[in-house]
Amino acid sequence: MPNHSTTDHISAVRLLIEKTYEFRKDRHLYIVSIDLKSAFDTVCHTSLWRILQALGAPPKIIALFKLLYSNAQSCVHINGRDSDWFHISCGIRQGCAPDLFNCIIDHLMFRVCERVPGVSFGSYHLTDLEMTPSSSAHPTAS
Repeated sequence: MPNHSTTDHISAVRLLIEKTYEFRKDRHLYIVSIDLKSAFDTVCHTSLWRILQALGAPPKIIALFKLLYSNAQSCVHINGRDSDWFHISCGIRQGCAPDLFNCIIDHLMFRVCERVPGVSFGSYHLTDLEMTPSSSAHPTAS
């Protein structure tokens, strides 16, 4: 949602911590923060293929992505000069980034939520709370 600041997100997390401590002293609360500005560049291609396979992507689609990324190379341009070319084994191309990265995050969140119990408040059970700077909190109730 527009007009929600970092302060709003911090307040939501603080409230979650306080309520968890107040109502569920016997439970742990796990909080993870991901720097999304850097995260796209750190995706290992081998892990990406495994996650796509685990999510049920057709082998033909996975093969196409492997082909797209198989010979990826880059160089660094500094002060008018280019470095030697080097192979890229991590990172997602900009055009593919949102969908592929969402597959990875969804898979990771699913795996974490399988192993870590959520927090119950009355009739609501929160398993994860995902926030980005440009949106409001989106709890997943189960």
